[in-house]
Amino acid sequence: MPRVSLFALAAGLGVLATFLFYGEGVGVNVPLFALVAAAARVGVGRRAGDPVRAGGAAWMGAGLVLLAFVPLRAQGALTALNVGFGTWALLLGIGLRHAAHPLGAPSRTYFYEPLLVGARAVGRPFALIRGRGRVRRKIPTTAILRGLLLASPVLVALGWLLAQADVVFRQLLIDLLTFDLPEPLLQLLYRLAFAAGAAWLSAGLLAQSGEPADAADDTPPRRLVRLPYVEALTFTAAVAGLFGLFVWIQFTYLFGGEAALAREGYTYADYAMRGTLDLGLAALLTLGVLGFVGRAFAPEAGAPLTQARNVRLAETVLIAAVLVVVASALFRLRLYEAAYGASRWRVFGLAAVVWLGLVYAWMGAGRWFGQARVSLGATATALAFAVVLVLDGLNPDAFIVRRNLDRYRATGKFDAAYAGELSSDAVPLTAALADTLRPPGRDRLLAGLTSHRAFLARRDTTTGWPSAHAAHARAARALQTARAQGR
Repeated sequence: MPRVSLFALAAGLGVLATFLFYGEGVGVNVPLFALVAAAARVGVGRRAGDPVRAGGAAWMGAGLVLLAFVPLRAQGALTALNVGFGTWALLLGIGLRHAAHPLGAPSRTYFYEPLLVGARAVGRPFALIRGRGRVRRKIPTTAILRGLLLASPVLVALGWLLAQADVVFRQLLIDLLTFDLPEPLLQLLYRLAFAAGAAWLSAGLLAQSGEPADAADDTPPRRLVRLPYVEALTFTAAVAGLFGLFVWIQFTYLFGGEAALAREGYTYADYAMRGTLDLGLAALLTLGVLGFVGRAFAPEAGAPLTQARNVRLAETVLIAAVLVVVASALFRLRLYEAAYGASRWRVFGLAAVVWLGLVYAWMGAGRWFGQARVSLGATATALAFAVVLVLDGLNPDAFIVRRNLDRYRATGKFDAAYAGELSSDAVPLTAALADTLRPPGRDRLLAGLTSHRAFLARRDTTTGWPSAHAAHARAARALQTARAQGR
């Protein structure tokens, strides 16, 4: 594709990004721009003889699906997950555009390829500007910068003297240096800068077409550290032993009931409601341990087959112990909810723990049934996208209200202040719930709804249609109905 046409298309994307995002919130602008940019990228690739194959198309489609939930779910953490993972999938799709299968690349590809695509998007426009294959007048950028550096002391000295001599000139310099410009001019400069940045990145992404496919890398990565058999077995067995001791404690005390804990001076609630985050981090770090052993250990030529089997058995024991730790974390989260009710961090913590459990279950099965076709990185990435998609379908804030309402009917306990702080996803439920609560809980919930009504009104007056959001619209209708009913 000619460079002029590519830059024109990138400039159009930059203008579109400015129109959709500058001064706006998140809403339909996110999936709309992503869809247009993805279509432009696919079209440029086809014209350059570099079509996106099935592997890349699958990841780009997955990214667009997650981004489509941005105007449907208002909860902040879920929005961040949708935008983050959706963008990651789009970049991964560009990086894997030559792949025939979305899960067929090595593990490391799923972690560094989107970063490489993003880095190329920043740097590739420099090569486009310089041009290739033809002799062009080269702009001496470095020499110009050196000249400006040499002139800076003189500019400062002369500017100070001239500013002392003329009050109007001094005020002009102050306005320029402090960006104290007329508001219309300042907004125009900001919009131009925003459009230029978006166009630059768009050009960098569009320019990654027509490049040769990366050579297939089916060989295992080079071992930076080699772990002999005895060391590998001892290392894995030692970590498994530590987890085994912890598992014994869990079965004795956490899963054993209150009687066992009473002998140690702990209450069941106090013991259970600790360490969930620490358990999750320990399980996450153990993924690195297993990855290290898998990368560093390889039986020597002529070694007995029992060596690989013994290490694999030690890894399986470690994985089984970690799965018990994951079950312990799930059990603790359930006790948390029973004692204090559902909350955002408990819902997202549950999702993270479930993701870890699925990854470990896959690893355990792969140790004995083979996992050559799908790498750990591919599996972990695909499972992460699946978990985020389930969260989108669950609608966490609405789920929290429903769970806590069930708890309220059973126990009479309800954190009305917390319910009033939830996002627009929960407002249709909380607005209908207000009449069922007794003071002071009802007053706390109504205060939260009043604050949310002011937020929606402020959002409506400061944003346009690109920020249109289905969850906020539903919340506004629910609050309007509640106001008409005197709440």
